[in-house]
Amino acid sequence: SSSRPPLRVSPRSPLRASSRSPLRSSPRLPLHPPSRSPFRSSFRAPLRVSPRSSSRASSRPPLRASSRPPCRAPLPVPTPTLSDHQKVIVIGDSNTKHCFKNDPRFVRKATYFIEDIDPNLCSRFGVAWVHCAINNLKLRHCRHISDVPVKFQNFMNKIYDIKRICPSTKILVSPVLPTGNRSLNQRASIFNRLLLSINVPWLKILNFSSFVNENKALHSRFRCYNNPSDDIHLGFHGIQKLEWLVRGKLSIVDERSYAAVVTGVTNLRPSLRITSSRPTHD
Repeated sequence: SSSRPPLRVSPRSPLRASSRSPLRSSPRLPLHPPSRSPFRSSFRAPLRVSPRSSSRASSRPPLRASSRPPCRAPLPVPTPTLSDHQKVIVIGDSNTKHCFKNDPRFVRKATYFIEDIDPNLCSRFGVAWVHCAINNLKLRHCRHISDVPVKFQNFMNKIYDIKRICPSTKILVSPVLPTGNRSLNQRASIFNRLLLSINVPWLKILNFSSFVNENKALHSRFRCYNNPSDDIHLGFHGIQKLEWLVRGKLSIVDERSYAAVVTGVTNLRPSLRITSSRPTHD
């Protein structure tokens, strides 16, 4: 049997015998404790910074993450201040309470009866929208159908007073909205026929034919769905429909340059669109 001679280890190289070990003992680096993970734990020695390199590093500007300039928020454009002549006054009942609430161009004056219409309020505004007559046609204020022409004459007297006192104000009138009450719809139908018979060029009338159903009553989609027994007031979709019809008649033109927008100079001109089609009779 041939036996190999033992390895000779010289005293000058004591680390040759432990060269197969995964960790090398070094006086400069501390040993890491053995970890259970299969990956070898990486360890980096702390960087040595000389006094010369530290002075050079402090003199250099700090490095940016990207060469692009930082994003800045756009400058806020000031909201234009509108005068009263550039606004629309809404003389309306409870159905106009939630109309145009977030639009500063519309100013509402709560008016529930025809007798409460004040023509002097319209002198400072460019357009006057009158929407109130339904409460005067109720049974406790209009006992007979023959009283409807009297109510209509009182309503038209107020409209003529607005035109006489405020000749430069455009006038927009709403007919009586259809309701879920049959007797009230009969009075409203007579009132609307009398209103549509007035043919003057300065009077604009809204068309409410899209609110009715096949029975000539207020459609259930536009009613106040929170209270099914309420046949008069409009719901959310009814208010949106009413706003859409008014915006279709109104034409508020904004002719401003960019410099005028930044400086807050306004040139809003509210006017009424001239439409050839008139609402049909109920």
